[in-house]
Amino acid sequence: NGMHINTADLFHAINYTSYLDDPVFNENANIGPAEEVEEEPADAEANVPLGNVIPANGNQNDNPKRRRKTTSTSTSKSGISIEDMEFTVHVVPHSHNDPGWLKTYHEYYSNQTRHILDTVIAALSEDPQRTFIWAEISFFSLWWQNDATAEQQEQARVLVREKRLDFVTGGWVMNDEASVTERAVRTQLEEGRAWLQAVFGITPQY
Repeated sequence: NGMHINTADLFHAINYTSYLDDPVFNENANIGPAEEVEEEPADAEANVPLGNVIPANGNQNDNPKRRRKTTSTSTSKSGISIEDMEFTVHVVPHSHNDPGWLKTYHEYYSNQTRHILDTVIAALSEDPQRTFIWAEISFFSLWWQNDATAEQQEQARVLVREKRLDFVTGGWVMNDEASVTERAVRTQLEEGRAWLQAVFGITPQY
């Protein structure tokens, strides 16, 4: 579920009036320039205290004289007033379990991951409003094969069908993306996705 945010509040919060006349910003955001701009008086610079011109951190880009104020409502290229538009923002809390970092794969599983999965299945089954996403199939498959009860397995199947338990990427691990080979990434994805297809008949779409 997304939460609705008033567009005017969103744009004012990021001081969008500073960028309305930026052609790069306008091209990317499909927003036209402001129809009318209220400029500062020619002698305004002389009346601005030095502390306001160059703040304590020395960032001259934060000079208030450089900020332009719009006096009319800006519109998108479709002619809809930006002030009247709404955005839907999706907030997706997510974490991950490293199969190997400060502890070994089995140490993480025994001390933490096994208990996380036990708790998640129980919590999702108790409340139909709850959802959960999981990434590392190496951990999930170990839990499924070694520790999940028949009841937990059936609960998990139901949750997957209801799309309240979902798998992201579906890799054997959440792989590193900084210094890897194409073969390594492909292999671990194939391994994890093959397991999901065999057990749940699904392939993650994202």
